[in-house]
Amino acid sequence: MSTPLNLARQPFRNERLPGFVFALALAVLLVITIRHAQVIAALLPSRTVERFSESAALEKEVAELRRAGSALRGPGPDSATLGRWTAVKELVDRRAFLWTRLLARLEDVLPRGVRLKSIAPRWDKEGMRLGLTAVARTPAEGFELVESLEALPDFEEVLPTSKNPEAQGYEFQYEMRYMPQATAAQNAAGVEGAP
Repeated sequence: MSTPLNLARQPFRNERLPGFVFALALAVLLVITIRHAQVIAALLPSRTVERFSESAALEKEVAELRRAGSALRGPGPDSATLGRWTAVKELVDRRAFLWTRLLARLEDVLPRGVRLKSIAPRWDKEGMRLGLTAVARTPAEGFELVESLEALPDFEEVLPTSKNPEAQGYEFQYEMRYMPQATAAQNAAGVEGAP
């Protein structure tokens, strides 16, 4: 076999691949430079001023719409309608009242020498107020009932309003705010927080 004859003064080198890679890198660099120029143009103060003015115009429009919305509200109901609504709400509140829960809570805290004579619920704007009449053997037991009630979250502002001596002991009258929602909320939080 004969070897091929090479008449070149230097050995052959393929320079197309490095040239192609260089041209491709140059093209990518050119695209990135154009994109940077676009971003810089978008950030120029002339563009940001337009955005700020557009934002101010939108805020002004929102303020005008709020003013127009508040002006569109119609007149409220008359006093007779409000009175009827209040009466209906009180009836619903009374109907939804859980007597068993109240009696169970009172049974839990009632001191040994105290017995209940009467319970008088009354509803007002802030919720329900209770009037209790109890007979205690001693004044200390009557005041012990106040402390026991105040220890529960259901009862607030527990105040003895009168103390009258009787043949069977001392009759106490108490006024308090009854809020069974406080206990229900605490129970729900305890159930949710349980592992």
